[in-house]
Amino acid sequence: MALVLRYVLNGEIFEHFGGFFIPENQTADGISKRILEQLDIILQGNGQKLIAQTFDGANVMKGKRAGVQAKIKAVYSNAHFIHCYAHQLNLIMRNAASITRNARIFFSNILAIPTFFSRSPQRVSILKKHMEVSIPRPSSTRWNFNIRTIHRVHENLQPLINCLTEIQSTSNADQTIAEATGILKYLNDDNFKFWLEHFHQIMPHVEIIYNQMQSREVSVFKVNEYITNFKTAILELRNSKYCENPSKTLMAEAKEVCDYICVDIMDRYSSTKHLVAAKLFNKKCFTSFKNEYSTEEIVLTTEAYPMIDKEKLETELKVFYCRSDIHEYCTLIELLKFILENNLNDAFGEITKLIKILLTVPMTTSEAERCFSTLKRIKTLLRSTMNSERLNALAVLSMEKNFLSCHPEIKEKIIDLFAQIKTRRMDFIFK
Repeated sequence: MALVLRYVLNGEIFEHFGGFFIPENQTADGISKRILEQLDIILQGNGQKLIAQTFDGANVMKGKRAGVQAKIKAVYSNAHFIHCYAHQLNLIMRNAASITRNARIFFSNILAIPTFFSRSPQRVSILKKHMEVSIPRPSSTRWNFNIRTIHRVHENLQPLINCLTEIQSTSNADQTIAEATGILKYLNDDNFKFWLEHFHQIMPHVEIIYNQMQSREVSVFKVNEYITNFKTAILELRNSKYCENPSKTLMAEAKEVCDYICVDIMDRYSSTKHLVAAKLFNKKCFTSFKNEYSTEEIVLTTEAYPMIDKEKLETELKVFYCRSDIHEYCTLIELLKFILENNLNDAFGEITKLIKILLTVPMTTSEAERCFSTLKRIKTLLRSTMNSERLNALAVLSMEKNFLSCHPEIKEKIIDLFAQIKTRRMDFIFK
């Protein structure tokens, strides 16, 4: 487990690698206990400064009551959980695909098709005779691959049947014949065709919102807009002919999948109150805010971040929106530097505090890894097979190279420690 800290200092954003740590176990209790131990050392009683938490690579993080994020928030109440918008969508669709028995069977069968062809170059050769494109293999976490697989099978259903029929009649391998026969059976099955058409209609909407969520500039307001449009499209599909079937069971299950998607997406994206603060600094709204603005954003912001004084913030914003020179700055980091360089941080104390919060929280990125560039370097180093002690030390040196370049005295201490740590074949110390 790796720990990365992100903070704002003197108008600049910093990320620091806190080190690798081994939890007692891989449960929410074990991981949260280790994280809380390190946070207690780092924060030293200043728990109000921890304003967000984001995770990557563990299934036990998300739970509202028993997940790691909930256990951290129970101790640090201001630490709002920020998750990858696109990853949330992955979870929604993965759960929707297994919500009913027939949906689970359908996706198991879809997976079997590319798996069948991936095991033999001869099978791929025959496939190329019937289709100009290959069939991508689905993934449980990358839903864009599942989308492509369903589209490819739907668009090439008859060529795929012809291909498997040829393999069935020409192959000398019993296993190949058996597998081809099994795939042919459900490709010609009406239930399979119903689910193929059903998910073929759902997937374009999933692909659209998935790509929208991947944008680096996605904001909470855009997310809400995308979710509303997506939910509307799924509800229209639920009431369309694509959910109709002579079998009442299949029809009910198809509607259940649509209902689950709509309910789950609203549930997972409902906790965004703490992100509304971003709207207060939306440059496109400055002109309208100058004349009139809603106090709802201010109320929600101060509820999420109680360290900000509501009355002071409202007073400062009234002055802020009237200052045309401030409106020239496009980004929050530029705005913060302008305030600091012109000694306006006392006049705009609450605004300065809020801007630092917004810069620290990875709210406008599609995933934690994109915001925390340090996280990418951690993953690269974790592919190494060196022992953990050396890995931890080299990781710190690599990831904190900018910090070390600004503090040459630390390099000298490291060199001295290296020279004295144990007996060397060469003498590294010269008096």
